[in-house]
Order: sequence, then C-alpha cells, then structure tokens
Amino acid sequence: MKSSMPIKRKKKPIFVAKKNVSIKKKIYLLFPVLIILLIIGYLFYKGNKYSIKTDKSDSHSIAGIQTKPEIEEDESLLPVIKKAKFQLESADNIDKLRIIIEETDSNKKSIRYNYEWFKNGEPFGNNTDNITGFKKNDKIDLKVTPFDDKRYGRPRLLSIEISRVTPKIVENKEISFDGNELSYQVRAIDPDGNALKYFLIDPPKGMTIDNKTGMIRWQVKNENYGKQDIKVRIASANGSEVIYPLSIYLAKVAE
Repeated sequence: MKSSMPIKRKKKPIFVAKKNVSIKKKIYLLFPVLIILLIIGYLFYKGNKYSIKTDKSDSHSIAGIQTKPEIEEDESLLPVIKKAKFQLESADNIDKLRIIIEETDSNKKSIRYNYEWFKNGEPFGNNTDNITGFKKNDKIDLKVTPFDDKRYGRPRLLSIEISRVTPKIVENKEISFDGNELSYQVRAIDPDGNALKYFLIDPPKGMTIDNKTGMIRWQVKNENYGKQDIKVRIASANGSEVIYPLSIYLAKVAE
C-alpha cells in the first residue's frame, strides 16, 4: 500500500528581481532629465544677467524708484546765453523788472527760455520775462534756461538789488485852451523824494515844457486841430525814469 506523502511546493518569491537594465537604456532615460536641467539652468543664468544689467547699466535706483541714467550731452550742441541784463521799466505807474537777452549762440535760431524768479530768496512771479510787485531794497534773483526745442542749455543766473524805483504820475486831466494857447500840467512824484525833470519826446511844433514844473504850453495852429499823441519823459535824480503818454484832442469850434 502506497503511503501518500505531502508534496512540498516551492513558494514563489514575493519580490522578483528584475533583469539588469543595460547602460544604453539608462542613457536614454537620463537624457530628457539632463535637457530639462540645462534649460532651467540657462533661464536662471539669463535672468540673473538681465537683472544685473538693469541695475547697473540701464537704470539708477533713487529711493527705491528705478530711473534711467542721464545721457551726457555734447556741450557744443547746447543752446547758450552769452549776454543778458536787467531793465527797470514803468507802465501805468507800475514798476516792472524785465530780463533782456542781448546775445545767444548764433547757431541756434529758435531759442526759447524758461524763467525762475526769486524775491529775497523765495519763489516769485511766473514763467515770464518780467515781474512786478517789488520795492526798494528787495533782492531779485533770476535763473533763465535756454531751450532749442530739443535740449536745455546751461542756466544763466542773474541777481539785482532794487536800489531805486521810478517816478509815479499824479493824474491830472485838466487841459486849458483859450483858442490860441493850450496848457497842461504834468505832475509826478518820486517815492524816494528825489528831484524830477520833465522832457518832451518828439513834440509837435511850438509845444514846450518846463523842465522843473512839468507845465506844457502850446501855441496851437490850424493844422494842429484833431488828435495829438504826446510823450513826456520824467527823470529822477537817482537815474530812474518813466515815459508818460498823453493824448490831446482839439476840436475846432465852428464859427
């Protein structure tokens, strides 16, 4: 009688060892990874290079604000103010200080100017070539910058201390005319109390003025009837003066 013996079966291993991968296949697997790493490295390098160029070459950082660097200009191409002066004027009894640009770079035909006025160290007036509203002993400074529609030139700085003011007209519109002689009293005062002198500018024939009193006298002829425009120059002993325009209309009385 045959005895039955249990047959022992070999247990399958839980983990089956894989066959060794060839070197060639390993290279194929690593190649895409290397490509990706190279691309990432290139982008990182280029990004750093760009940021360094921006910080050092293309801009300057001022208080955290990125600004482009100033480009150095060839000074021979910039507009230039060669000669300028102040001129004290008066109109309608108001003193006016004007800047006169006497000479500029002859190569520049269309030069404009930017004006910055200061009175006693404080900004004063607007961007014009003249100011009013000052008085004696005020210190006036002006920064005027030429501009030729492309670039600004070097600013010119001028200063003046107001040492005098112009005579002021005391209005008097009374004209006396008796049919033959016309008389008119021009009155003016000097704010500093200086003596004044009166002069006629291109007067019509026969018209005179008293240099000390300002009294105008005129022997009127037939050809003098109608409108006459007259200018009186009033000069102060301190060197200042004012031009006083006067219009006279004479109507001939019908006989």
